[in-house]
Amino acid sequence: QAKKNCPEANVFISSFKDFPTDKKYDLILLMGVIEYINSDKEQEEFFKKISQILSDKGYAALETFVMDFNSNWRQYTKGFIKNWHMGRFINSKGFECHHHTPKHLRRVLEKYFTIEHDEKRDYWTWTKNICKGHYFILRKK
Repeated sequence: QAKKNCPEANVFISSFKDFPTDKKYDLILLMGVIEYINSDKEQEEFFKKISQILSDKGYAALETFVMDFNSNWRQYTKGFIKNWHMGRFINSKGFECHHHTPKHLRRVLEKYFTIEHDEKRDYWTWTKNICKGHYFILRKK
């Protein structure tokens, strides 16, 4: 749809590990992405790479789930027993997910970006549950 509606835009899908770093982007949309990067180290590498490919005046929009013990305490407990890492779990669709506390997420983001906007939001999950999340507008430092 993006290519059809905005043919002059550079739109493609890629793993972040294979994402080319030779171009700069004015806007990067990250929606439902970091939940599926399952290690703290790889999430840090991801945000570092996003920061590197933003233009000097570039922005990134990030929508993500955050730890929500009210909705997911059973999954977090099972994930902790399996992985020894709070926030990792297998959802009912069989995907491994990785949530952080808002405080942890802000701390990581502030290494690479200026947080222009931070808004708490509730999001519907694939399993039709409501989970706590955040919406960030990030500016390259």
